[in-house]
Amino acid sequence: MQRHQLTRGRAEGTVQVMRLNLINSPRFTAAPKGPSMRSSTCRLLAFLPLLLLVVTPPAEAGKRHTVWAYPPGAGPKGSVEAEVWMTGAKEASDSPTELQYKVEIENGLTDDVSLDVYIAVLSQTSGQGLKFDGFQASVRANLLPDNLRSIVDLTGYFEIIRDVDWSNPWGFEAILIAGKSYGRFGWSVNLVAESELSSNAFATGATEWKGIATAGFEITRSFWAGAEFIAANDKGTSELSLGPTISIGLTPKTWIAVGPQFGLNGGADRLKVRAIFGVFF
Repeated sequence: MQRHQLTRGRAEGTVQVMRLNLINSPRFTAAPKGPSMRSSTCRLLAFLPLLLLVVTPPAEAGKRHTVWAYPPGAGPKGSVEAEVWMTGAKEASDSPTELQYKVEIENGLTDDVSLDVYIAVLSQTSGQGLKFDGFQASVRANLLPDNLRSIVDLTGYFEIIRDVDWSNPWGFEAILIAGKSYGRFGWSVNLVAESELSSNAFATGATEWKGIATAGFEITRSFWAGAEFIAANDKGTSELSLGPTISIGLTPKTWIAVGPQFGLNGGADRLKVRAIFGVFF
């Protein structure tokens, strides 16, 4: 025991001598804070926001990049995510703004199937104020085996829509979702059919057909930027719109994506904006 303490004391003494030599060395002598030092400090502060953006930890795998198109993929088993949607639309520059809010819970039932439930669907207009709109639930499923997903990811989506006004028929939305990521670049396509669950299903006056194409690039591990293009036929009215979308990983378990859409023809809304905030559990 005494030998161990003696050896430890000699080691600590050697460390103290090394510290004194380093402090007294000309390389470690503090330089006067002149203009050169202030200039270096200013440059460091200027690059600090960029540094923080680059080193921000990435959001958990599965976070959503686009706001108008659904990304391909379902599951994995046991995954749970909550999303808060906020959408605003102006039909024309002098039209009132219409708002919609959704709260969605996504559950991975298996590695290839997810159940999504919208626990709140609300709308707000200048004339009616805030009101409860209805209930929505959907199922997503991966359509291809694992050995084919290196070529493309393909997902089927089917949603049931129940309006709060029980005199209105049930509705549905069916989407074929395709997409793939190649390193930092990714694309997706949604083919959408939305109609009534009634004898008028797929009739022109009750159906919306829509195609959404997206492409974007992961600029940093937590920042994605791209564009979304929408071409729709809504009950016989042609609508074309285009806009940028960005997605930011806030923490390893939270993210936010925002995207405006600008109308390209007379049938489309002049401006639509959607923001989605997601949390993984």
